[in-house]
Amino acid sequence: MPSKTVRKRQLARKIAQAMGTSNKRPLVEASHPMIQARFHPHSHQGPKKGYPLYHIEHELSKLPRENVASFVNIPAVIGQLQRLPPITRLLKRYPSLARGFEKTVWEAIRERGIKGSKFWATAPKAYIDTIAKAGKGNPNLMNDRVGRITKRFFGNQIKPRTILDIGTFAGGTIVGAVKGLSPEQRKQLKVVLVDINERVVREHAVPQLVGLGIPKRNILVLPASFYSAAVAFKQMRRPFHEKGQQRYTKQFLDLIGKVDMITAGASTINFANDLSPLLRSVRRLLKPKGVFVDWEWGSAEATSPTVKVPELKRTVIARAEGRPVTIFDAYVSFLNFWMGPRYFDYPEHVKQKLWRDIENSKEFNFFTWCRKNRDWMEREREDQPRLLNVAGYRNRAYREGKAMAEGARQYGFNTDGAEYPFAKPGEKDTGNVNWMVVAQKE
Repeated sequence: MPSKTVRKRQLARKIAQAMGTSNKRPLVEASHPMIQARFHPHSHQGPKKGYPLYHIEHELSKLPRENVASFVNIPAVIGQLQRLPPITRLLKRYPSLARGFEKTVWEAIRERGIKGSKFWATAPKAYIDTIAKAGKGNPNLMNDRVGRITKRFFGNQIKPRTILDIGTFAGGTIVGAVKGLSPEQRKQLKVVLVDINERVVREHAVPQLVGLGIPKRNILVLPASFYSAAVAFKQMRRPFHEKGQQRYTKQFLDLIGKVDMITAGASTINFANDLSPLLRSVRRLLKPKGVFVDWEWGSAEATSPTVKVPELKRTVIARAEGRPVTIFDAYVSFLNFWMGPRYFDYPEHVKQKLWRDIENSKEFNFFTWCRKNRDWMEREREDQPRLLNVAGYRNRAYREGKAMAEGARQYGFNTDGAEYPFAKPGEKDTGNVNWMVVAQKE
């Protein structure tokens, strides 16, 4: 009889095959149809036929682990997997495997989320530019704030330092951080850029950093997901679909306890299904008293498909201009961002109907609303184009700031919680969605 470890690995592989994570093929091709229908409900229709729901209800395994079960019937997924003949036979042969079945399914869900995010490996820089414009410049303001925090944390000391940036892409966040330092400090700085899109990093981020005075020899590009650090530190196992892919294990191991600051802006951390391996990796890399500066998107839209409107209006997440900013402000701000110019681009009267229907509801489900009004919405669009690759849906408001702050505390960081530095109470502005958490390693 195979060892317990081998049997568990056999089960994990069978589940991965059904979940579409055992190879490099796209999820829509690699997954069992029943599984794909649960995690990306409209993928069988394609982006044009299923518009806009194809984009709205996209790969749901990328949602925070704590929220996935609100969108996907996990017991039903488990039941479907257990009834598949290859898995049924394995469970009959080794009944003890049933005890860890659900845990193995959750690992496969995490791997779906990782694989579903691979889009960014080939995304053009134009996507980030589109997001920044539609966000009315708020992403740039958040990056500038990272620079001010960097200046405060490093002070005036001139000595060798290391900053690691997660999900660098075109370099907005790390460039913002470096701008906070003096020319003399920049000459002493080592920068580590972690991103799966090597081309965009080398064409855009690296030249900007060199232009700011960072010696090119001090810039290390690791073209990998930050999950690679978690694998290197044995916080999680290597995803099946990444077999044969370079992991940069030695480079991550060499950085343990040597990083002064880790920055992240709308990056891997936000669409991490499971924060545990990533935050533990952040902690492992940082020096004692090192700082993690993370800004992301977050609204109730990604917490549950159905929200309780009065409760959203009562729940305060920040204060700005002496007034409260509520979860409701964040919720409608993100929907406005999504429905407006450069994304779904619906006429103003379509959005006005959405706002009226939300205001007149005690409970509201945006997905149901879109399904119900889809034909009318599309007629009202007239000749406006349907964007087949909408940048906005790639950056759903995945995790609320409170959840990140709680996660940071859970994994050994001190933090004052999430702040919304550019919030605008009562307005539909992405400043109500962009939060920042500054967390220091204990």
